[in-house]
Amino acid sequence: MDPSTLASLSVTGPSAEPAMLINSLKDVIRSQVQEIDALQLLLKLGRGCKEMCHRPSVVRNRSHVPSQEILEIQKALAKALGYEDDATASEMEADDDENDQLFNLPECLLAIKNIKDEMLALVPEPCAFTEGVLLQYVKSLPDDGNGKGDTSIVDTPKLKVEALLRCAIPAQDQITNFCGVSAAESHAAESVLRYLNTVLGYLDDIQYFLNIEGISELTIAHSMGELMYQKGIHL
Repeated sequence: MDPSTLASLSVTGPSAEPAMLINSLKDVIRSQVQEIDALQLLLKLGRGCKEMCHRPSVVRNRSHVPSQEILEIQKALAKALGYEDDATASEMEADDDENDQLFNLPECLLAIKNIKDEMLALVPEPCAFTEGVLLQYVKSLPDDGNGKGDTSIVDTPKLKVEALLRCAIPAQDQITNFCGVSAAESHAAESVLRYLNTVLGYLDDIQYFLNIEGISELTIAHSMGELMYQKGIHL
């Protein structure tokens, strides 16, 4: 065997296998490092959420991790997992710009004011509003007394109130974070949520009778003054 053939075998032969094995091990280690980084970031996110949920200034079950913190963790997580690209980065930056408008005090106060204006335009007074909705439903009942009336008469305003409430909750949470629980701004925002929750409770009460108990039980409850809005219960 001549020297050139021997040299060729030494490159492509058994001695090449350790090099391939080393490269494979490097790939495995690199992948594991990325997974560890990702898990550490997830742990950091979990701790951040836990800390936010236990802050006394945040209303229970409505706490939110600040959007900037979430975005930073998302970007770092995407980078660690190798998923980050220009489109993802630009989308996160755009979301950050939008959230900056919501998560500063003046914008949150403005949001609550706009929601309150819409709320009062829709529901000037909770008891009278609910009574009006019920009367409209009664008028939609068939003349022969069989079957249901138009349930959208109750469903539609309920959906509108729910939409206002979903918009009000994050703004109210941030106002509480900025100003504290005892601040006048926090009490004003909380009053908007209580108003909306009260209206929603009244409509839920009627909807329960319509969907579960039936119109006859609703009629009896109304005649006895047992409906929530008749009692003037505030949530």
